[in-house]
Amino acid sequence: MRIATARPEPDGSVRFRATLRVGDGASAYTLDGRLTDLMGKPRIDGELTARLPVVGLWHAPSRGNVREQRPETEAEGETRPDRNEPAFDLKANVNIDPAGATLSDLALAFE
Repeated sequence: MRIATARPEPDGSVRFRATLRVGDGASAYTLDGRLTDLMGKPRIDGELTARLPVVGLWHAPSRGNVREQRPETEAEGETRPDRNEPAFDLKANVNIDPAGATLSDLALAFE
């Protein structure tokens, strides 16, 4: 998981980007948002994107899986996502507050 923030804006809000890569290296989730009213009723507004490999949706990885045969190219234990593998790409606007989260304007793309 990686989180990067910008400097606080004059109104106290903070822009940030949070990225989560799942252990397989091909699944990735990114929240690009703005956190407001941290000391009152915190709220996050932004865009959520996800890349979900098709291969992982219908069958579990086996010992002979192609992904396991690839050499690691990033930090120890991390594999680089293969952008050429079939995958679903999901994008949505997200609004999060203490009462829950709402996704809107969902867009799903696949090859």
